[in-house]
Amino acid sequence: NAAFCCWSQDRQARDNNGNCNTPYDSQCIDKDPGDNANFCYADHSRSSPATHVAGGFSIFGDIQNGEENIEGSIHCHGFAWGDDARDSSSIYKGNNLFFISMYDHMYTRGYVRNAPGSAMCGCAENMAVVTRADCTEIESEEEFKLSYDAGTSVFSVELLRIVDVDFNACNGVDADGNDDNNDLESYYRRLVEEGRASQSNFEKLQKILVGTDAGKCNAAIVEFMEEQGIVQSSTSAATATKGDSKEVKVIDPAYENASEGGDGDMPDAPAEFVKGEFETEEASPEAESGLDELDEDLKVESTTDAENLIMPGDGARSINNDTSTVSEGKCKAYCDRDATTTWEEKCNWVRCKGCDQCDDLN
Repeated sequence: NAAFCCWSQDRQARDNNGNCNTPYDSQCIDKDPGDNANFCYADHSRSSPATHVAGGFSIFGDIQNGEENIEGSIHCHGFAWGDDARDSSSIYKGNNLFFISMYDHMYTRGYVRNAPGSAMCGCAENMAVVTRADCTEIESEEEFKLSYDAGTSVFSVELLRIVDVDFNACNGVDADGNDDNNDLESYYRRLVEEGRASQSNFEKLQKILVGTDAGKCNAAIVEFMEEQGIVQSSTSAATATKGDSKEVKVIDPAYENASEGGDGDMPDAPAEFVKGEFETEEASPEAESGLDELDEDLKVESTTDAENLIMPGDGARSINNDTSTVSEGKCKAYCDRDATTTWEEKCNWVRCKGCDQCDDLN
C-alpha cells in the first residue's frame, strides 16, 4: 500500500529546486535534483514492464571500501494509503500519484529520469531499494447526505460534492514515537498505529526503504547479493557460489589490469570478428589476400539497402548483384572457399563473376 518515485536529473532552472541554471545550453546539462535519498540497488526483474529489461541488477554501493551514496544526487518522493478502500488516502491515491509525479516534481521542479533498471514511479515492491523517500498525504473535505428509511430500516450515505482536496507533507512518527514529518516510512508507521494498514506490509516496506543510518544501504546490498548466490570471501573479494561449486571471482582476470590502465592482456576477439577468419579454422593466406583486395577495390557508388546485403554462409560475405553498383573484377578467393552456396548462386555475386566456374556455366 505504498508507492514512490525517484529522479536522477533536474532540467528546469529558476525554481529553487536542483542545480539546473540558465543559460540552459551550458548550465543545465546533466544537472542534479535536490538530494534526499541514496540508491542501494535495483533488481531489474521488479520493473521489467517499465524498463523492458527482464533481469539483472544494478548496485549503487562500494561494499569493499564501505562507501555509500556513490550514485550522486537523487530525489525520491512517495505516498501510502490505508487498507480500507473507503479511506480517503485510498480514494485519492490516483490524485496523489499525479500530483507527486507530474505536477509537483516534473512540472514544478523539472525532475526527470529514472535509476538504471528501475521505474521512475511505481508501487514500492517494483522500485529500487533506497534509504528513504519524502511523502505527501491527502486531506479532503467532502459533503455527504445521510438518510434513514424507518420503513425498511435502511441507513444510506450519499456523497454530494468534494469541497476541497489538499496535498500536504505527511505527518508520521519515527521508531521512538516522535513526530517525523515528510517521510514515507514514518507515515506508514502512523497508518499501522491507527489500524489503517498492516504490520506485515510495513515490514515489507522497510525492506525497500532501508533507513538512512550509515551502513544500512550496503547491508541491504550484501543481503540481496547473497540471495543471488554472490557472497564475500575471507579476502573481501566478491565471489559467486552455487551449491558445492567452486568460488568464482566476479572480476574477469583478463580485464583486471587493463581496466586500471595496466598491461593486462585483453581477451581475444571472437573468430568471426578477426580479419580473414570467417570459419573456425585459421584463414588461409590466399583468403586473407583476397579480402585485402576486396577492401581496396570495392567502391559502392550508391547506398545499398540492408536487405540487399546477404551472408550466403559462414564462409563468405558478398553483395547482392541486383542492386549493387560495385565494379566487377577478377575472381575473389572467398568465392572458391565458400562451400555452403552453389556456383549458380555465387555467379550472381559481383566479385565472383570472373571465376572460371562462372565461365563454364555461361
